[in-house]
Amino acid sequence: MSLPGAGRWPFPRRVSHIMKHYCTGLLFGLMIAVGSTSAFAQGGVTSSIAGVVEDISGGTIPGATVVARNNATGFEYTAVTSQNGTFTFGAVPPGTYTVTITLSGFKTVVQTGVVVRAGVPGDVRATLEVGGIEEVVEVQGRSEIVQTQTSAVSTTFDVNQISNLPLISRSALDFVVNLPGVNTPSGNRQSTVNGLPRSAINITIDGMSVQDNHLKTGDGFFARVTPRLDAVEEVTVSSAAQGADAAGQGAVQIRFVTRSGGNAFSGSVYHYFRSDALNTNTWFNERDGLDKPELLQNQPGFRAGGPINIPGVYDGTGRMFYFVNYEEFRQPQTIRRNRTILTPAAQAGVFSYNSAAGVRSVDLLALAAANGHIPTMDPAVAQLLADIRSSTSGAGSITDLEDPVLQRFSWNVNQRSLNKYPTGKIDFNVSENHRFTVSGNWHHINSNPDTLNGRDPQFPGMAVQGTQDSYRYTIYGSLRSTLRGSIVNEFKVGGTGGPTYFANEIGSSMWSSPFGNEAGYKLGISAADISNPSSGSSTSSREASTKILENTVNWVRGAHSFNFGGAFTQADVWLYNQTHVPTITFDVA
Repeated sequence: MSLPGAGRWPFPRRVSHIMKHYCTGLLFGLMIAVGSTSAFAQGGVTSSIAGVVEDISGGTIPGATVVARNNATGFEYTAVTSQNGTFTFGAVPPGTYTVTITLSGFKTVVQTGVVVRAGVPGDVRATLEVGGIEEVVEVQGRSEIVQTQTSAVSTTFDVNQISNLPLISRSALDFVVNLPGVNTPSGNRQSTVNGLPRSAINITIDGMSVQDNHLKTGDGFFARVTPRLDAVEEVTVSSAAQGADAAGQGAVQIRFVTRSGGNAFSGSVYHYFRSDALNTNTWFNERDGLDKPELLQNQPGFRAGGPINIPGVYDGTGRMFYFVNYEEFRQPQTIRRNRTILTPAAQAGVFSYNSAAGVRSVDLLALAAANGHIPTMDPAVAQLLADIRSSTSGAGSITDLEDPVLQRFSWNVNQRSLNKYPTGKIDFNVSENHRFTVSGNWHHINSNPDTLNGRDPQFPGMAVQGTQDSYRYTIYGSLRSTLRGSIVNEFKVGGTGGPTYFANEIGSSMWSSPFGNEAGYKLGISAADISNPSSGSSTSSREASTKILENTVNWVRGAHSFNFGGAFTQADVWLYNQTHVPTITFDVA
């Protein structure tokens, strides 16, 4: 049996469990509406600009030429008002636009500051006055109190609001928990929206789902690819009343839009730094005699965007633009761990227990001898308990517990994270009628050891430990084409995926190490209410990938706007699990 990607990624030879599962969905939707409507599907990020042109008496004006110009890139979209004075630009990218309306015999109207969001279309209402076309009336864009272009309930934050957020993680997803309707009972990963199950959440970057769809039912607020604050143009959360074109992947759409370059170069270099130097120790560590947890966090990065210019070869001003962002997360730290161990007397076979008369003790080995049982401890278990006791010397602290045979051992385990987050995007105005966009993210996540999943050593010096190593990506491309003046087609293709390896370096020899030797088995001594000497004896890998293929057509005919198209989504997952040593579980008769 071959594994997907087996030629590219290293896998151990001995396999105890392999599962490969394909889940494919095919969705076609037809939507007809009067006026205008947005034209984005499956969490896509394009939207629309729509409006009406009237004269000073309130009568509608047909035949007026409307040009919407993207302020950053200079790319223009052109339409002509219908018989009832309406117009629509479909499948336009988010941004700020200047809309110019001209008609012979009327003054030219220029409306600036028309803002288009991923989930909120732009709205224009213009009044033409009789006069010369060379006369210009400038109108500042306004925010509508009532959104007339869509019924969706959405909240949007743009780049200026996002980039100034004081988030420790610098993950833009962690900012979403501050939006209305988001409930976070504990960690951010447990958040829900409007009380809906987490499986109802669809998180996308530039239209591509970035969730781990293998875990979506119970872990829907987790994104394998998390956009960085400096790489995001805006985030829109749509939580109700979405159209059929957007709600197929989830009732709650969290849409991130990657920044784009413009005609003017812009960029920044940044470095975020945290240190425990100014922190005091915690009260619990002071109580238990533990050192202050160490933390040194560095997050360097840069971003740049602008036109693609090659001196003497190509001038991309007004045609081709780029944006790149690179960020790293470097964090060595110590994390407190609590383990339960036996008292020295209990390790020697003398067990104590609480009674009404106080604490009483019994020598179990002598009791065994008196009743004809083996009066000695198993040598492997005895040596293992001795190694556990030895590991506590000089590291951490030991505290007696209410149960007289148990103690709590507390210590700080060293952990190191190194994560890399490059992001890139290219926008190309191929011609007056065609615009091509491609964007991508690639993340490398490395945690050594993997404290999130408890694969750090159970006790100091113990051999069994493992890292988490993850490679994650998104790639997305779209082509917007004006086929005729009133027909706009948008074709989209993309994919996400990348494998994650959990403790892939673990091998059977770790359970036969000289220190903490478990005789080649995983010994489950926790039946005595103490901590096992090692974490799980298995390694695992998985990849949950998604591929999409979509096409949307927006057709404006008279007073009506028709949106129709199809979407193909394929979600694949492969799982690889291997158990390295058998487990012996002890129990109490």
